[in-house]
Amino acid sequence: MAVAGCQKGADESLGTSESAAGIPVGDIRGTELVNKSLQRRLFDPQAPTTQSFAIEKLAGRDVEQLRAFLGQWVTAGTQSKFQGGEPNPFGLVLWHQAIAAFARGMGGVCDTPGTLDVTFPGVSTADASPPVATTAKLHRNVAPKIAKVCTFQGDDAAKKEAARALFHAVVDDELPDEDAAFADFFAGPEYAQAPGKKRVEAMFVAMLLHPHFLLTR
Repeated sequence: MAVAGCQKGADESLGTSESAAGIPVGDIRGTELVNKSLQRRLFDPQAPTTQSFAIEKLAGRDVEQLRAFLGQWVTAGTQSKFQGGEPNPFGLVLWHQAIAAFARGMGGVCDTPGTLDVTFPGVSTADASPPVATTAKLHRNVAPKIAKVCTFQGDDAAKKEAARALFHAVVDDELPDEDAAFADFFAGPEYAQAPGKKRVEAMFVAMLLHPHFLLTR
């Protein structure tokens, strides 16, 4: 799997087989593997914020406190068990909230052309605690791909190529039918003329909820 930043590493291969990770094929990969994928594929490996990035923290304390339902390893004594990975409505609602918060930050890149910095503004919590912002720095190879879908310049073919390039960077570059469907949809009437921020947000929600990204294969 070629990606825009670094090549697929050992941490991403953990989710490819039940015997390697102890996570059944078809289950949600969990926060650890999702975070490692985002860190490797999208963010600058030299930035101090990259290794500490955690998507489960972006949607506020309410979601973070329920992170066990997002898929996590739980240790009891000397035994470790992966819990919360079986797809279910409640877990997917939590994932959608975390991914939507991530997508809002990525969409915000469109407001500051040329920047490598991303700010995830955070959300208010049930106890009225103030939102806590999270920052990250984009990989230099990823930023231009996001910039192209922010502006969506050129003809229909150019728009589709920009959408495919971002899909390859985030999800996979070995899914020709999937990337074509993704490109056709976002180059279509609903999003081709939409504000760039709205388009990028919707793209990241679609990509991170995609089974080839979120589920163990």
